[in-house]
Amino acid sequence: MALTAELEPSGLRLEHPALWQVHVVVRNEGDESVRIPSALLAGALAFELVDAAGRPVPLGPPPVPPADLAADTATVPAGESLTLEYDGNELLLGSPPPGHYRLRFAAAGIESPWVHLEVP
Repeated sequence: MALTAELEPSGLRLEHPALWQVHVVVRNEGDESVRIPSALLAGALAFELVDAAGRPVPLGPPPVPPADLAADTATVPAGESLTLEYDGNELLLGSPPPGHYRLRFAAAGIESPWVHLEVP
């Protein structure tokens, strides 16, 4: 699979999750279309958040999975990209304690580079 991801948060300061958005661009750099089960792209399942010491920060609860994972898929054609959009409250139920954090998209074997965030 030749998929890459780039994470684009609406800001690097997280005031409150409800005011924050995250865009992820998944690019298919391969020669064939790739299908990804949509359930694996759900907010709380598709991200990793760690604090300044590298400890995982719990994300919000995952959604209920569909009855048939294979039926609901996102397709990324060869040479094209798929943009995914998430609201911050899909990832976090509330603001984590003040400090520095790192966030990355990590779903279906696709990982973006870490993005550094600050919670004031």
